[in-house]
Amino acid sequence: MERASLTVEENNTLEEKLISDISEQKEDLIKSHQEIKDALISDVNKELTEANDVFGTHLENSSAKINELRDSLNNAARDINEAASSIRSSVLEASGIVSGAMSMISSLAYSIKSESFDTGGYTGSWGSSGKIAMLHEKELVLNATDTANILSTIDIVR
Repeated sequence: MERASLTVEENNTLEEKLISDISEQKEDLIKSHQEIKDALISDVNKELTEANDVFGTHLENSSAKINELRDSLNNAARDINEAASSIRSSVLEASGIVSGAMSMISSLAYSIKSESFDTGGYTGSWGSSGKIAMLHEKELVLNATDTANILSTIDIVR
């Protein structure tokens, strides 16, 4: 399998984008879960208020209303459990996406080859595509023009 060559900057940008997208999905899931829960709680509260009104004025119908309320509460609990299950599935799916993205980023990071010039050296020619190099403390990096000027100066001094 051929791997795409990415610069470190492209790799970092890709990683930041993936993390941002997944974080947004997570926040949307949490917000949706809270909205569903709030709506269900509101429905239950309305049912309780209605039941209380009925019990206060029609005690003879209390048994039937209690059964209706029990059914409403059972339905609300079922709806909450279904919503929680759906949200759990979405979070697990998002976690899988994050895990896959992190594996891909890790794989790309290990596939980047770098050069090290800790004892000095000349990079040579390879075209205009550039390479990654490992820099060490207090090293000097020059562009092609400055390098040519320094080499010319060395030739003159010799």
